[in-house]
Amino acid sequence: MTREESGEDAWFVNVAVWWWTAGLLIVAMTVVIGFVGSVVWAVIFAVITPFGLVTTLGTLLQGKEMYDVWVLPLRGIIVEAQRSGMYYRYTDMHGVTRTASDTLGRITGPTAQVAYHPRRPGTAAFVNPWGRKVWFTFLHLVVLLIGLAIDAGSVAIVVEAFRG
Repeated sequence: MTREESGEDAWFVNVAVWWWTAGLLIVAMTVVIGFVGSVVWAVIFAVITPFGLVTTLGTLLQGKEMYDVWVLPLRGIIVEAQRSGMYYRYTDMHGVTRTASDTLGRITGPTAQVAYHPRRPGTAAFVNPWGRKVWFTFLHLVVLLIGLAIDAGSVAIVVEAFRG
């Protein structure tokens, strides 16, 4: 008897494989930079590259949530959700009760408006004021640019090490 992985389990396994691969590549490149270039640059590369990757990839993975925050209130179905512990519960148009979580802790009241996708009712986002969406999008882009700048520094270290 074989056990099938759910889509979420498969996603986590896939992410774990990518992180292990990235980690091994960073270690290998650090060793190569240490031999070809300078040990100091190898240490700097080993320290900043994981931060750059985590920042950039983490921000990119949050991109779907940012998209949902902007698009679902415009194209989705908006309902009132009731607070239930850490989550908000809402009922979709088929009568199914679903949950939405506020990962950033922006929503604090006993009820909140939630917009969900008409064809995928489990995909939901809280309806936020326009100014708040702009502010969080701006912060999101700033963090992404910081991650990309760190990644560019890592690439510059590799190029400089091989140029000698």
